[in-house]
Amino acid sequence: MSNVSTGLKTFKMISETLAIEFQEAVKKDYGKDMSLEEATRILSDLVGYFDKLAEIHYKDLSDKKIERKKL
Repeated sequence: MSNVSTGLKTFKMISETLAIEFQEAVKKDYGKDMSLEEATRILSDLVGYFDKLAEIHYKDLSDKKIERKKL
């Protein structure tokens, strides 16, 4: 796991191996070098974004289930 500390829980969920793979993919596809910290931050932001999408989706499903029970 990456030792980068930002106070975000998702930041700790990104392994160093995954961050390095992401660095390499960005370098290969876009020619951009980035630090391990930057790669970890970007991946953590993506995890947070998709976590929020899942949370919204689950809430929508729950709300629809409640509406169906009222009918």
